[in-house]
Amino acid sequence: MLKYLFWTYAVFVLAFSTDVYAQNNLTDDRLAHEGRRIGIAYHLAVKSGDIDMQNDALNQFNEILVTLRKQSQADILTKAFNNVNIHLTTPEKDAILYSRALMNAHAKGDSIAIEDAIDIAKSVKEFYIVERCNDDANKYYNLYNIAVNGAELGNKYSVETDAMAQMEIISEAGEMRQSLESDSIASKIFNISFDYYSIRLKTPEEDAIYYSTEMKKAIASGQQSQVDAISRIIGMVFERYKFDCSDEAAALFNTRLNELIATE
Repeated sequence: MLKYLFWTYAVFVLAFSTDVYAQNNLTDDRLAHEGRRIGIAYHLAVKSGDIDMQNDALNQFNEILVTLRKQSQADILTKAFNNVNIHLTTPEKDAILYSRALMNAHAKGDSIAIEDAIDIAKSVKEFYIVERCNDDANKYYNLYNIAVNGAELGNKYSVETDAMAQMEIISEAGEMRQSLESDSIASKIFNISFDYYSIRLKTPEEDAIYYSTEMKKAIASGQQSQVDAISRIIGMVFERYKFDCSDEAAALFNTRLNELIATE
């Protein structure tokens, strides 16, 4: 089935007239699209072990490349081609993964990394169309955008210091949750993203003290749902320390947390 899909897609790729390329009038967006499209064809050819189609995809890439006069255009085409080395999991997992890649780029303040993250997220959708189906592609991209919205709101909350402004963000998040309540998966994705980025890290010691106290309260309540809820947030705090700070900071937080929870 995969090989049949690839041949169908590859025929479309190779049917695209080289006369269009010769005109050298491709916009940056179109160059990125062509790079992703040919990159996907090449990727699928590699997966299916078809050497001829690998060469055809590379020839198609080179036919565009030789018409370009600007290095910036070549960079766009090449980057889009290279960025499609993608391994799909599920729409839900990929939505979270690629939304976090975008947020990490924003955190670094790197405009090029931001553009790359956006391009890769689009490439993932195109991969879903080719390797899975349109429904999965649309599901992934919808969940991705929901995850990004949740992450941006959560991050906005985490850096806001004004109490009234914080309440407005909480209210906006509540409205978003209400609009998603009929879709349990979308609602879950939004909550994961909002909660993850709304966390305000202090120090491993301070956070260990706070979350150990919250865990003890949850345990004392006798409600497993409360224990699960705080465990989920603690897991996010650990991840934030690991990715935003260092492995050492994450390990320190985790070790100190467990020590404090074990203390009567």
